[in-house]
Amino acid sequence: SETQTVIHRGTGGVVFSDASGFTALTEKLAKKSNGAELLSQCLTSFFTPLIDLINAYRGDTIKFSGDALTIYFPSVDDTKCSTFNGIVPPHGSYGVPDLGPMATAVLRSSACCIEIHKRLHMFDTGVDGVRLCLHIGIGCGEIKILQVGGEVPPETHVPRMEYLISGAPLEQIAVAE
Repeated sequence: SETQTVIHRGTGGVVFSDASGFTALTEKLAKKSNGAELLSQCLTSFFTPLIDLINAYRGDTIKFSGDALTIYFPSVDDTKCSTFNGIVPPHGSYGVPDLGPMATAVLRSSACCIEIHKRLHMFDTGVDGVRLCLHIGIGCGEIKILQVGGEVPPETHVPRMEYLISGAPLEQIAVAE
């Protein structure tokens, strides 16, 4: 039923980020005796700051898909939070009026993407000149987070579940990419 499949309804910013260059990286590393170790180091060096940035901007990583990820920046009314001091608005610019929850979520997701791009676009993997190039798309609006699956693979005997986002922001991202 839909009540079991849809685990969250909300509004906010959605980001899809894809890094090209992983195929070239894995092909080069496959030829090295310590390729698996080097790949692990490279992935840690790339994804750790990426996840740290997402968390710093209050994004939720919903799904990893190989070298891509989907991130949700929920639209939240921070003025209702007990720590809101009434002086500096949620977007962080003193003297500028509050933008509202949706605009703040879009601002937060956009600022996060700019920072990700500055720090990680053309990321030097340290492997034979291979660089990772980022492609990022942003959308906003109403979303549903779905929990799908439930099939039991024979090798694990444990139901496998996936989380997906659906809604207009994904269509906007597809156009942006």
